[in-house]
Formats: sequence, C-alpha cells, structure tokens
Amino acid sequence: MEGGGLCPHRMDKILQQRYRAETRRLVARRGRLGAALFTAGVGIAAILEYYYRPERLFYLLFFSAIELAICMVTDACYRSARLRRFGTGLTRSACIALVLCVTLYSLSTGLDRAGLAFLLIVFGLTTALVLPWGTRNQATMALACLCGAGIATALAPLAAASTLPIA
Repeated sequence: MEGGGLCPHRMDKILQQRYRAETRRLVARRGRLGAALFTAGVGIAAILEYYYRPERLFYLLFFSAIELAICMVTDACYRSARLRRFGTGLTRSACIALVLCVTLYSLSTGLDRAGLAFLLIVFGLTTALVLPWGTRNQATMALACLCGAGIATALAPLAAASTLPIA
C-alpha cells in the first residue's frame, strides 16, 4: 500500500458494491419505465384485441387486471425503503410473472403459437433494451420466454378444447 491508500483487492470490492448499488437503482428506476411501456403496449393490444375479438373481453380484462396489479405491486415495492435493495430481483420476478400471464392468456383464448412467440420475443428484447441488469438476469428472462413458449406448445392441444371458439 502506497501513501496510505486502499489495497487493490479492497478497492475492487468497493467498486463492485458501488456497481451493484447503481445497477439496482437504475433497474428500479427503469423498471417503472418498463412497466409503463408494458402497460401502454398491453392497453393498445387490448383495444385491438377487443375490436377484432370482442368475445375475448372477459379474458382480456381478467389478465390485464392481473398484469396491472403485478406492475403496481412491484412499483410499490420500489418505493419501500426496505425492499428497494431488491430492485433487480423484484423486476426479474415481475417480468417472469408477466410472461406467465401472457402465456396463460394465449392458452385461454387460443392465440396461435406464432402470435405468442412474437409477443415473447418483443418482451424479451424490450427488457434487454430498457433494463441494464446484466447477462444472468437477461438469460433468466430468455429462459422464462422459452418456457412460456414451451408450455404453450405442450398444453395447446389440451387447452384447445377449453378455449373460446375461433370464428
């Protein structure tokens, strides 16, 4: 140690802690933006869905309410001083829950797998662009989207009997 400074190992730990803290802060702040973009996108999609498929209104309102609740609860957690430090985990959990909602909506309404794949690709790419949360979290999102597509593919024949009739 020269001149009473910190040793390089200690400096690395301090920089890593600061990096993690800044990443959590950015993810929490951008998580609100992501939630707003998701809500706006779902709102536009809901209007178009209702226009073209009015028989899906119940499912549309039901899943939109759940998705909005997920976004609002996550935002409330960001505002909590105790929970704010879990910003990245909260955002990741909310995104996985939203992927699950989109998947369940597609199964409930008989949305074709290509439409679901498009939604999941857009969702996965948007999270990568909006959230600076690193490779591990983005890989988790990619895995969640792949699982959603896999679940929809596996359960589509079973769900087809219980979905709304396609006109």
